[in-house]
Amino acid sequence: SSSPTARTPAMPLKKYISPEAFENLGKHKHHCIDDSFLDPLLQPFWNWAVTLLPMTMAPNIVSILAIVGVLVSLAITMALSPSMQDELPPWTQLMAALSVWLFQTFDALDGLQARRTGSSSPLGDLVDHSIDTLSIGVSIQTIMTSILLGPGWIALYVQIAAFSMHFSVLWNTRHTGDLYLGVFSITEAQFLLIGLHVVTFFTGGAWWLTPGFLGLRYNDWVALICATGVVAGSWITNVLRVIENVRGRGKAVRPALMEVAPMAILVALTVVWLILSPVHALYTHPRLVLCSILLVGLNMCSYMILSYCTHTPFKAFNTLLIPLCALVLNALVGGILQEQILLWAYSFLALGAQLHLWYGVAMEITAFSGIGVFDMVNKECKKGTQGPTRCATSSLFFSINVCAR
Repeated sequence: SSSPTARTPAMPLKKYISPEAFENLGKHKHHCIDDSFLDPLLQPFWNWAVTLLPMTMAPNIVSILAIVGVLVSLAITMALSPSMQDELPPWTQLMAALSVWLFQTFDALDGLQARRTGSSSPLGDLVDHSIDTLSIGVSIQTIMTSILLGPGWIALYVQIAAFSMHFSVLWNTRHTGDLYLGVFSITEAQFLLIGLHVVTFFTGGAWWLTPGFLGLRYNDWVALICATGVVAGSWITNVLRVIENVRGRGKAVRPALMEVAPMAILVALTVVWLILSPVHALYTHPRLVLCSILLVGLNMCSYMILSYCTHTPFKAFNTLLIPLCALVLNALVGGILQEQILLWAYSFLALGAQLHLWYGVAMEITAFSGIGVFDMVNKECKKGTQGPTRCATSSLFFSINVCAR
């Protein structure tokens, strides 16, 4: 093996991981309890599909490839229907259904690839869970556009339900140490989305506008029933599991429950702001509102993942709530500042904060371990057969064997 020059990645100004947290990071182990009724049926296919991947492909590359399709699908639907009310061409329904299925498949394969190549890592956990959270929010926006749900409170409710559900799963994982996937979990939800896209391919989006019970349209009922079922089932299950675990360890329950406060504050501030909005932002700028709130929710989920992987306290206050308070105050005084400009600024701020978090954590872990986001642990090097204790297989998509000394 050659001995490359040690990498010294450019470090962000803000530190996300303390020296004490790095000690815990090295001891982190991923554990999952999967009660999904579909996962066992799909496992043989996933076990076969992972053998098609090169042994030199880093698991995090698989994770990132998973999200590409759903992002492209959302971008196309946003371009064709900015207001979420325009009928989409039938081919977009098949494209969206395929993108969800591909995400589901690659999301299952990244973990299998990590175990197959001996490249499991806390950084991989962070990448995988972050991408899962993002994909849920993105896929939800795509299906809302496909069934012509349109802007409004139901769309906001569905968007918040999606990322808050994932937040509850991560919160439960932080306290119990187990990633718990219930009988109706992410795989089942993804097949539900696929099914809705396929139905819309045959019926057309306008069919969902048919008035139904209590005057609500078919799309309203589908959105309300699915979102309520998912969010209620997830939160009830995870709250009960956290309470049971915390009490079982002889600790106070209240501090654990207080960790959901940032999510509750985000929802409350968003509702107050949009009620008072002088330009009725939820209806005039629905995409900006939904995307900005999704990014803030994603940021909270990322901090929960970081807390879980490093076994450190969860960051209770999220700084992205401060500009949201400014939006509320501006609405209270009648919109002294132009709300559209503030909303665009908030969206870019939330995006920048999330990108900086991902970059910062990746660079800090790389600097600590010598193993980057797109590196794989070299098994021979890991066993000590080639001398060094810190080793990596350097790669982007494919690898060459080197050991960091």
